[in-house]
Amino acid sequence: MARKESPSTGPLPGGAHLGLPTWAVEPVARVAEVFAGLAAPAEEQGCLYCYTEDEIALLRRPDVPLPDDLVGSVMREVPDHWLDQTAVLRRALPQFLALLARGEFGGFEMEGNKLIQAGFWDWPREQTEAVMGFFDVLWRAASRETPPPMDAWELLASCAVVSGSFTPWLRRWAAELGSPVADQRLCEVLERHQDRLLRDEEVCGWWATERYGPEPTAEVRDWFAVHGATVLDARGYDAWADRIRALDLPLWARPEL
Repeated sequence: MARKESPSTGPLPGGAHLGLPTWAVEPVARVAEVFAGLAAPAEEQGCLYCYTEDEIALLRRPDVPLPDDLVGSVMREVPDHWLDQTAVLRRALPQFLALLARGEFGGFEMEGNKLIQAGFWDWPREQTEAVMGFFDVLWRAASRETPPPMDAWELLASCAVVSGSFTPWLRRWAAELGSPVADQRLCEVLERHQDRLLRDEEVCGWWATERYGPEPTAEVRDWFAVHGATVLDARGYDAWADRIRALDLPLWARPEL
């Protein structure tokens, strides 16, 4: 069903970006530059049950700001709503990343999964590098900025959905540990999600199993068993650290939840 129109706060024509935190200006501008001029094809009709003709017409026009709710909807939409899902996602993606930088979304797992469905890693290298460069900077901001642009657990899951790996993001996080902000992010994650880790639950709700195979949950659990316990020990949370250390034990031997 078509939505009521909402205002746009996304990238403006000419490369201007309003309301962005300082850390995001350069990577968002780079994405806008790389994706400039891209739009849905002229024959794109979309789903007229979910979108108005005016909204679809906007998607066919390059470099014109889109309403924010249209951006979010497009990035989450199922592929069969479009003649050319890849072109439509490329049209909305620069503005979506600007909204992420402003903290408008709590994560982007579903949207990341849609990128994979649209063959993201087969896109031109310049495009994938610009997008992954933004995620690199977003991750760094989550480790250094207060308040963070989004919850660190959601960011880890979202970045892993796109990249198909937890390894680079956990490596970046480990390099930041020892700083008060990065350590606090880790404590926040453990406070909210330790039970999921202790039960060996999956981290991602939108992992692209068909492309990447089973989610490597054990890697995340093992990382928190080491780095989580170290940070908690340093903060004097001995009992909590022992509980997290139990992630190294077989499932049956861990503390009862």
